[in-house]
Amino acid sequence: MVCEKCGHEVDSNALVCGYCGHPLPKSQLSVEKQQELENNERTDESLKPNHHARIRGFGIALMIISGIIDIISIAMIGTSSVEGFSTILIIGSISFGLGLLLTFAFR
Repeated sequence: MVCEKCGHEVDSNALVCGYCGHPLPKSQLSVEKQQELENNERTDESLKPNHHARIRGFGIALMIISGIIDIISIAMIGTSSVEGFSTILIIGSISFGLGLLLTFAFR
């Protein structure tokens, strides 16, 4: 196959010209290479929703854990350790915010 931009001879299974970098038309590829590209595109598309679902699941789990941490901090209100209460409350609030971000950012 010949590159339509620079005129150099290119391998029949190449996606771009090795000399000038010009993308080659997919219609000029061999039938096997075209089928391989279609299969790879389908595989890539099928991975995206699953990946986002895992991130959302992690965000939901993080929000649940941070809710438990906040309940523990509320139970510590009557204690004399104000520093411990505020530290646990801050950790719970930050983790809850991160969980919200992960849950709703990946839709």
